[in-house]
Amino acid sequence: MNFRALTNFRAPWMSAKKLTMAIAPVAVLLANMAVTLPSHAVDFPDTGDRGAPSSTAGGGTRGGWCEGEMAWDENSLIPMVPKNNVSTFAGEQASLWIVAAPEFSHRRAEIFVRNAQTNEVVYIEEDTLGDLTDAPVIQVDLPAVAATGEPLLKADESYFWEFAVICNSGAREHDYYVRGLMQPVDTSAALVEQLDTATTEEQVELYAGAGIWQETLSTAIQLAESNPELLADLLTSVGLDEVLTHSTEEPSNYEPSNYEPSSYEPYN
Repeated sequence: MNFRALTNFRAPWMSAKKLTMAIAPVAVLLANMAVTLPSHAVDFPDTGDRGAPSSTAGGGTRGGWCEGEMAWDENSLIPMVPKNNVSTFAGEQASLWIVAAPEFSHRRAEIFVRNAQTNEVVYIEEDTLGDLTDAPVIQVDLPAVAATGEPLLKADESYFWEFAVICNSGAREHDYYVRGLMQPVDTSAALVEQLDTATTEEQVELYAGAGIWQETLSTAIQLAESNPELLADLLTSVGLDEVLTHSTEEPSNYEPSNYEPSSYEPYN
């Protein structure tokens, strides 16, 4: 897998890195931007509670984590997800975007995914984060296909995920983590037809109207430099205003190391 940092999302301390788990950079130039909302504002709908866990960063003890280098803060890790903490996606590959504090630079991080219905662990991978000072948005791309050759995430099923920054590999209860739910969804024939003839800006609105989060966000990120207001509007609509104080860049690619999962299992 691959973590990459995003470098086209820009503000005081935000950019992005890629873990293949997948981590990458977005740099969006939102730093000193005066946001003017477009005439057709993108408003991602409130799709209600689907049993997703709280996304709030946590750990065993709040304060003094990571060898005393930083105290716990609710903005240390911010998952870019809707209000219900459910990331829906229509493509073959699921992705997550997480804003991380620069203090997490060069630390080990882990992505953990399990089936919400069967509790089967379907994916676990670890890698080292890069320098998050100028690129704090981490893009985590899950593989489309499992080792068995079947889709990693199956349609009509939902999956719990957890992204953890490891402060002490011998005391995983002190990890910083965020978690949520992801769900593959089908696109209707009518939506596919509309997308085929829509502009990229219109595609953002179409995906948002259909409640498909991943494609809404990823398409808005593609337009971040030419139309930053669109992304700002989308993030505001789901209560992610704090992300607008950060930034990103184009993904920097690197391959993760091979990793044998430890006995530690989140979501026990």
